Amino acid sequence: MKISVPWPVKEESQPRIKESLSLWEDKSALLLCLVEPCDDPFLEDFDTVVLERNSTDIGTEIPKCYIHDMVKAACDWSPDHEWCGFGNSDCVPVGDLIENNEDYDVLIYHRTDIKEWEFRKCTKNDKPISNELLQEIFYWREDGMSDKKVARKLNRMEIPVPYGKAEWTYPLIKGLFYKEGSVFFWGQDMFLFKKSVVEEILENYLKVKDPILSTGGFDPRLSRWCTENYKGIRVLNKIFHRYHHSEWDVSGIEYKHNGGDIPVNERIDYVEDNFILSLCAEGQKGAIPKYVKYLIGKKNPNLYKKILSK
Repeated sequence: MKISVPWPVKEESQPRIKESLSLWEDKSALLLCLVEPCDDPFLEDFDTVVLERNSTDIGTEIPKCYIHDMVKAACDWSPDHEWCGFGNSDCVPVGDLIENNEDYDVLIYHRTDIKEWEFRKCTKNDKPISNELLQEIFYWREDGMSDKKVARKLNRMEIPVPYGKAEWTYPLIKGLFYKEGSVFFWGQDMFLFKKSVVEEILENYLKVKDPILSTGGFDPRLSRWCTENYKGIRVLNKIFHRYHHSEWDVSGIEYKHNGGDIPVNERIDYVEDNFILSLCAEGQKGAIPKYVKYLIGKKNPNLYKKILSK
């Protein structure tokens, strides 16, 4: 497996990226793509390549990588590998990226946002209450119940209180979920392509559309095209991202180059029913934006009923 990720030109971004890259368990899977030569000693521990072109070709202020060039570089670097692809350099995988998905052609990874890197390996088994009670509280919160009301309800139900506390309180409820990550609904931050289809994807989509990484707009479009043309699946809770403020905005040339905004009433056409149901099954119903739920209710009542059910 070889995964191309971008190395940032902006020096203020590099400490954050160095931290995330250092956390990769298998650094040999990475290929750092540079838009210009760099002599930072940090790069000595990684495979690197300087790409021949960058987004300044279309007038961007900051040079960024073309996804086609990144994927092709990964394929050329490791021609015998079964999988190659690209991702954002501020995401860190946990465990086997391919596990249980060997039969698919395209793997689309939605990032899970977390507050601290140490939380990327947290599980429900770390909690001081049963998984069943945790799931019930999670549903109450997703349905809009405040933590104060949750605490009052648990006290009325006389549910045993953890940590030897006298009663349930809203800080106690909030603390139970502090380490929980949230899947970013529109954050498709890594794509892996099987060797048998990657050349077609390079030629028929990435070369034609020529999307740019480190901005938005491309990922829902690429995901839709891949799932319509190949056996693809969206993978949850495999790559983790420590939350930070976005470093790009919708006014950028590169965002418009990638297609720009998708009209709100068309956005649910870019996700599959199975993805929505997977979020619900993973306890991530709250990751579905409210306007998406509203559109599903109007356009797909049967799916909406499934979202509401437990």
